Amino acid sequence: MGASQTRLSAAVAALVIATSAFGSIAPAIAAPTTVTDEQVTEATNSPTETAVPAPSSAAPAATETSEPTAEVETSATGLPAAAAPSPAAAAPSEAASPAAAPKLQAQATAGGPGWPLYKIVYDSTIFELVTQGDGSQLPAPLSYERWRDVYGFATPTPADTNFVKYPWADTVYAVTFWPGGENYWMWTRLSFPQWQTAGYPTPRNAGWIKGSYYYKWGTSNELFVEGEDGVNHKLTGAEWASSGYRSYVDRANEGFMKPTWAPEMARMSAINTGAGRPLGYNEWRDEGFPTPQAVQRITGDKFYKDCGSNTIWYAGPAMNRPVSLQEWQGAGSPAPTVSGNCSSPAPPSQPTRPADKDCTDFRTQYEAQQWFNTYYQYYGDFALLDSDNDRIACEGLP
Repeated sequence: MGASQTRLSAAVAALVIATSAFGSIAPAIAAPTTVTDEQVTEATNSPTETAVPAPSSAAPAATETSEPTAEVETSATGLPAAAAPSPAAAAPSEAASPAAAPKLQAQATAGGPGWPLYKIVYDSTIFELVTQGDGSQLPAPLSYERWRDVYGFATPTPADTNFVKYPWADTVYAVTFWPGGENYWMWTRLSFPQWQTAGYPTPRNAGWIKGSYYYKWGTSNELFVEGEDGVNHKLTGAEWASSGYRSYVDRANEGFMKPTWAPEMARMSAINTGAGRPLGYNEWRDEGFPTPQAVQRITGDKFYKDCGSNTIWYAGPAMNRPVSLQEWQGAGSPAPTVSGNCSSPAPPSQPTRPADKDCTDFRTQYEAQQWFNTYYQYYGDFALLDSDNDRIACEGLP
């Protein structure tokens, strides 16, 4: 076991984590699910992974199983003591009797018929750490019958497991460090009952969790990570460093855009062709608040109006709506496409702002109103002729 323990210790050191260590509680051992010899053989050829739902706020109802269970007592050291078979179980063979268990464990260490046994702290699974022909070691789930008949209910060692999470997400993962390095670690997204079984351990902050997807949009230099649980997060430089500078996917033809002259944003599925759709706040938040690229125009967008109407509309990935004069000017005063059977009139020309006037400069209210209407659409009520903001100028004039 000396070389095995050395490799396990090296694997633990490879995990990038931020907070202090914590204690764990090894619960009573329940009988693991029975597997066939073929399944055990298959498990020795590939690392084991477990995927379970994210933690919930309350533990779901306990699941019943038809498998027999073996209750064990806890010794004064805090580790489980050797268990006895349930009354309903068949009597173990003489070679697998409780008295023979220490001998089997010694044979396992020496490469005999048994292998080192490890218990997963958050559920009832016991693993044999099987040495392969090339000297590598792979975990294989142990059936109840094999635990009973071959190992005589020998007490397994608690597996080397850490509990981790991303600082920006609530999902807690258990990572068990089997020998062989990162590719052989076993990751489990914990359910609430599993976290409860483990003794409510406080998770440490991790720099990287298996199943994470790193990427960059084509509209900014920001890096993002999507966790195995689907939570997206915009990475800081320090967070990317903590991940070990993981490689990322450059999604160069996708991203987010925003017209410089309007508040709306667009999610672009193909930047080169202008394909996209409006982006709402909730979706923007769920994507980790990527900074949109500010642009005056987007490929394929257009301004248009109906024949005989002065209302100009904009159609683009971010929105399809009428625009104000200020927005139209912010877009560069493009000539709108005119629909209907009349020729397109020249776009309106903006008059030069005149000198300030007072109501006393006009003889009648009609004269003041004509002057007000001419310049208000471009400059607002800069002369303050409309004191009550009802769009009627110099109401006191005849």
